[in-house]
Amino acid sequence: MSASERYNLNSYETATKDSAPVVIGGIGGSGTRLVAQVLQREGISFPGDMNDELDNLWFSLLFVRRTIFLKPHDDVKRLVWLFVNAMRSRLPIPEELIPLLDEAASHDRGPALRKSVLESARQSIGNIRAASCSGSLWGWKQPNTHVMVPLLAQHLPQMKYIYVLRNGLDMAFSYNQNQLKYFWGDLMLEGDIEPNPRNALRYWVASYKRICGDRALLGDRLY
Repeated sequence: MSASERYNLNSYETATKDSAPVVIGGIGGSGTRLVAQVLQREGISFPGDMNDELDNLWFSLLFVRRTIFLKPHDDVKRLVWLFVNAMRSRLPIPEELIPLLDEAASHDRGPALRKSVLESARQSIGNIRAASCSGSLWGWKQPNTHVMVPLLAQHLPQMKYIYVLRNGLDMAFSYNQNQLKYFWGDLMLEGDIEPNPRNALRYWVASYKRICGDRALLGDRLY
């Protein structure tokens, strides 16, 4: 098999058999880890490099950054291919995609995603001997995915998305305000974004409204 046949270098299209992952997200502290554990026990595979909270660190490396929304369509397609290949096929990474990996690892995400964690994920994603998932039932958990559902749906057209919703008052007083503080506060809210209970509740409302809007895109594949 030639390199172009193995990698589809002109387009980096995600194979149809890999286009239906189960993705779990929500505001940090909502209970996404519990949902992931339940699904694992039901036979869905969650491969890849994960932290203690079962967040997929390969996804964090490639996608959990503000600049992802500024990337050209073709660059996002290649990032999705890199991620799905790491999760499913473990083919060697083509040389032309190495700069995308290095660029992703160069972004400092602050205390919520330390550079040492990103550098470790950068090393492990290139390990073709790491375990992968070849079965049909697979997915990943990363709370921040709820912000980028439309972006992911463009490249994973059969994706099923589980949005974990916890009581807004619980979330207003949660110690975990990383999304509001470090990533998406000024994207989701207007005006003051100081991480306090009032703004945490505002963020919860904005996130819920946003995911409700995504139902028009995903239909019954949004849970």
